[in-house]
Amino acid sequence: ANPPLPPPPDGREATIMILRYCEAGAAREHCGYTGNPRSEYISTLFGDSPDHRWPRPSFIYAMAAGERHDDFVQNWHEIETVNP
Repeated sequence: ANPPLPPPPDGREATIMILRYCEAGAAREHCGYTGNPRSEYISTLFGDSPDHRWPRPSFIYAMAAGERHDDFVQNWHEIETVNP
């Protein structure tokens, strides 16, 4: 994994993006048929080359599957969206 980028210099702005997690599959706990390709596509939008739409993010936050209020349900959507 690449080390995180440093914060923006003094006087510069940072951009915060909030993305919805991938679409659920039949199991409802994981990305589904349309959710997996969407996650892969999202990963192609960020990078450090001119071909990328946005620069590589300094930080990515996603809720872990075990952080739910229901001990019997573990959703992996958030992790699977940011993993690619």
